[in-house]
Amino acid sequence: MLGQYAGNSQEGEGVIQPLRELAKPLVDGTSVTPCVALQKKLDARTLSHVPVYGDIPLFFPP
Repeated sequence: MLGQYAGNSQEGEGVIQPLRELAKPLVDGTSVTPCVALQKKLDARTLSHVPVYGDIPLFFPP
């Protein structure tokens, strides 16, 4: 699962805490990360020949 909280990092910790309590995560890679760095994690999954951006196919007309 990949998520983003855009706001105060302390508030974000409170928002994500219920997800941590659902079950013990295999890996907890949560951290304060700039938005551009988070998007770059998704870039490798985007096919260069398909006009989409990000993890969810958002098709933009050519």
